Amino acid sequence: DQARRRGVRLLRLPLRWRPVGPAAATEEHRDGDEDGNRGQPVARPVIGGAGLAIGMALSGTHQNFAGGVVLLVIRPFRVGDAIKTQNFEGSVKEIRIFQTILVTPDNLTVFIPNGKLVNESILNYSTQGTRRVDLTFGIGYNDDVEQARTVLLGLIDKDSRVLKTPVPAVILQNLGDSTVDVQARFWVATSDHFRVSCDLREQAKKAFDAEGISFPFPQRDYHLIRAAAEPAAAGG
Repeated sequence: DQARRRGVRLLRLPLRWRPVGPAAATEEHRDGDEDGNRGQPVARPVIGGAGLAIGMALSGTHQNFAGGVVLLVIRPFRVGDAIKTQNFEGSVKEIRIFQTILVTPDNLTVFIPNGKLVNESILNYSTQGTRRVDLTFGIGYNDDVEQARTVLLGLIDKDSRVLKTPVPAVILQNLGDSTVDVQARFWVATSDHFRVSCDLREQAKKAFDAEGISFPFPQRDYHLIRAAAEPAAAGG
């Protein structure tokens, strides 16, 4: 009976609700604590702020987790692919559930959250087995376009890494302010794209120098027009 009476007294105790979060500080300053120390802040606001921070962090974690699941299902790229996204370019080293790891051409490691990755455009250089190389050269207006075309096609034909089909071409791409721009277009294996581009660009410079084809500097011609002197006023 004594235990029962004690339980009844506990059930009759008044319940007091306190706010949790930033409002708790205001409540404590207004009511004070149970010892009469009014206006003394307590740790409850700190706990509320920490809870908010944890919630926000978990929200980002959930987004990254969902992004990782999407990447594993859709598979826009695989480990070893060369991709470009969010101004980062490199080879995919690892696809984790929360982040994807890239290694840049200069051997830097980039950690990209999957939540952001799935919401950005992804350029994958490795999905196709071949790629087109576009090399543009600006020659002078006094140079022979046909001569430049013959030189470039000769260099392309000598390189065994260049594919025969589609057929390579050299076109007049643009008439600029200071140059006539000719562009060589040809196809190579994706793995050879960078090396062939560098090699053909260097070979073209040497061949153009040997053939007397110029690479003019940007220039402008200014024509000064002198105004005619006004006739002297009559009777002056």
